[in-house]
Amino acid sequence: VRGDRYSSGTTIYKSTGNVVIEPVANLFSENTTLTNQTFTGNASLTIGKSTNTRTMTVTGGAINVTGNYTLYGSAITQTTPVTTSAGSIFIYPSTTYAGAGALTSTLGAVTISGGSSISPTGAISAAGNVSFSGSGEFTNSTAAISSSAGAISITSSGGTITTSASLTAQTNVSLSSGGNMTLGAATTANTSDVLLTADTMAINATVSAASGVVTIAPRTDALQINL
Repeated sequence: VRGDRYSSGTTIYKSTGNVVIEPVANLFSENTTLTNQTFTGNASLTIGKSTNTRTMTVTGGAINVTGNYTLYGSAITQTTPVTTSAGSIFIYPSTTYAGAGALTSTLGAVTISGGSSISPTGAISAAGNVSFSGSGEFTNSTAAISSSAGAISITSSGGTITTSASLTAQTNVSLSSGGNMTLGAATTANTSDVLLTADTMAINATVSAASGVVTIAPRTDALQINL
């Protein structure tokens, strides 16, 4: 589906092939909302393209695809739950991400990368790695984050990291903050290490590396950490 303006109503996509919704130009001509769209059994689903800098909202309906789910935009709001049975989930905001929709990658990974704020409120789970990266604040409020066979990585190059729901990885957990770090919920690495990197930290919950080590390190070389 190619067009610079996408107007959505209640729609069901039942194709077993790849589904792509994108502008002809580099970006949609206006901010775009997909409302009550249901994607069932598609080989993959891509919304937008890497040059799209419009606000994107995906709400209502359901997304259940076999392969990858990929979403590009500036400010992205994902309230529709997403499940990929054999692929991965990739979300690329250039400004902010907020999402009450649960993200589930049964066999793959979940990646949310870019922008100045990442604040999921829906649970995020994957068999593979779960990674978040951006220039600003990360919060997970009510969003428990888990990887059943991989790692969890959260990187903020210039902002704070605040966790309020659990982080649980089968292998390692790595959090690196360019600002303050506050852990308000359990952080667990089942078979490997936990690495926490920030110049200022508040650890208000259990941090556990059952078969590894927990390392607390300053982001700035030779700086003493404030705990």
